[in-house]
Amino acid sequence: MLRICFVLCLVILFSASTHARQSCDWPFRTSVNIKENSGSNLSDYQVKLNINSSSFDSRYNWSSEGIDLRIFDSNDTSPLEFWIENWNQAAKTATVWVRFPASAPLIANANRNIFLYYGNTAATALANVPFTFVEPGIKFHTRNVTSNPNSFANAQTLFENSNDNNGNYGCTFITNFTGITNGALFGAKNNFIAYSETYFEVAAGEAGTWEFRYGADFGWGGGLYVNNTSLEEQWNDDLWWANNWNNPDEILQGSISLPVGYHKLEVIGGEPGNDGGITVQFRKPGGNWTTFSTGNIDIRSRACPVILPTVTFGAHDVCGIDLEQLTTTPA
Repeated sequence: MLRICFVLCLVILFSASTHARQSCDWPFRTSVNIKENSGSNLSDYQVKLNINSSSFDSRYNWSSEGIDLRIFDSNDTSPLEFWIENWNQAAKTATVWVRFPASAPLIANANRNIFLYYGNTAATALANVPFTFVEPGIKFHTRNVTSNPNSFANAQTLFENSNDNNGNYGCTFITNFTGITNGALFGAKNNFIAYSETYFEVAAGEAGTWEFRYGADFGWGGGLYVNNTSLEEQWNDDLWWANNWNNPDEILQGSISLPVGYHKLEVIGGEPGNDGGITVQFRKPGGNWTTFSTGNIDIRSRACPVILPTVTFGAHDVCGIDLEQLTTTPA
């Protein structure tokens, strides 16, 4: 009997040292490896996690909004701030942004393991935009492109296939989206795709139908999107609004119902010729058209990109009610 107890104690000690983890209130844990690829330390940098059914343990019953998700750093004790851009319970997919703070940056060319905890049915919402996207202002990013995009997806592909090595184009943060030109910011007046991605707040008492519009000089056309939904897009069209909102065929405009919280606004378009500038406005429920600016609404942005880190989902482990931990590896 004494020998059996001794062996059992060894098993328990081995399990604890091998699978040290947070509370079993979160029964599922998945490790994720982040590989830094730019050669520079990345401070206050957000990494995108594209999650699908194979990313999590197959025994996990997906929650409706992801409020049971928690993310911890490599020491498995320090929480990392994150924001859920989308979470689809039926499709078992999610997009989550996790921030590596200045106190614990991603180290140049190094690997970093983090841990995702999930499955606590009693958990409350935690993810928050203001803590995850800390860049003040509106991100405005251009890259040299010489091809005419025929869709949003094509424009994104052309943009991603270019790079930030040309000093006549670039990425910066503006505070007022009025008459913004690549020429004034970086130098070149032609052959570019401009892309702006920001996160804005719908405050308490402001839920309802919001409207957005932009006027631009986009000779290759463009698109306007909120929460990955197209409000209006016109590709293969020479958009020139002549700084006149009464040019309905030359501006992009649309509306969408928004609840309280943070939402994503995307503005994109391409210009082959002479850069005439971009202006963006919004209208709250029952309000007037207002310039999209940090003085008029709470706006957050993620960091300007570098060579993106590589994200690899690793092994899962499950903490059972009998304290047994079962480890599995994704298929």
